Amino acid sequence: MKSLWEELNSHRPMLVCTCPHPCRCESMRAARNFRLEDQVIQFLTGLNDSFAVVKTQVLLMDPLPFINMVYVFVVVKIFFVVAGV
Repeated sequence: MKSLWEELNSHRPMLVCTCPHPCRCESMRAARNFRLEDQVIQFLTGLNDSFAVVKTQVLLMDPLPFINMVYVFVVVKIFFVVAGV
């Protein structure tokens, strides 16, 4: 999935400030955060109903965790299901 996001980012790269004096506003940081949040939501949307608790817990977090942390939550859930805990 990461390679798909990287390919999408290569076709639609994040905007970079080209001002002679770099921007000091939060616009670029906010745009990057929106993209990262979109990736988390897209990942969660692709999970089946057995991960409903994980989805809910992640969506209630403010701010949303990074995608790698969400992946860890899913792996832990799978581990507990397999272990029968």
